[in-house]
Amino acid sequence: MRIKQLLKYSILFTTSMLLSIIFVSLAHAVDLSNYPEPFVANSIFDASLVVGDNAKASDVIGVTDIAMSLQFDMQKKRTIVRQGCGEYEVNELVRVGVGAAKLASKLKGKERSENLIIVGGACANSVAAFLYGYPEDCTQGYEYGKAKIKLFDHKNGKYALLVAGLTDEDTRAAAQVVANYKEYKDAFVGNELVVTDTSLSKPKVTRLR
Repeated sequence: MRIKQLLKYSILFTTSMLLSIIFVSLAHAVDLSNYPEPFVANSIFDASLVVGDNAKASDVIGVTDIAMSLQFDMQKKRTIVRQGCGEYEVNELVRVGVGAAKLASKLKGKERSENLIIVGGACANSVAAFLYGYPEDCTQGYEYGKAKIKLFDHKNGKYALLVAGLTDEDTRAAAQVVANYKEYKDAFVGNELVVTDTSLSKPKVTRLR
């Protein structure tokens, strides 16, 4: 009888622990609806911006647009006190630090060790190729006139956001979507988005998964 009771309590305890782990995991699950987290947290930029070593100008412009948009999301309120004028608050921009932008080759062997925002696909960016497992066809999964915004979870608290298309124009359009993510907030759900009509001033965004 005592053995049965111990077994029962053991099963209940194990079940309780498993449920706790599941609930904690769900509570900390991150997808694109959380953007700009986890790359910005508590008004601090915590990521590297990555372009290929031979990146086209459009990729560099794209990563710059994303960096500039993130600066506005890292505003801090500061209280200023002036004699005779009382107190008032101002918004201060927190800069994306010097050195945050990196060439892909500088991250070789460290692709999972920090949060990354990567602009450019597997053909143009070795970090993107790493994320896809170095495919034989670096254009695999991409089509003309479309681009992807994909969040990779490394399961170690670090994430990578890949912004890429088949052509320069496609990648540029996806980068503009990320830079203007507030205009697409309803579509920023899940882990992968498809950007279509990339030649338009405001491309369309749909959730892939």
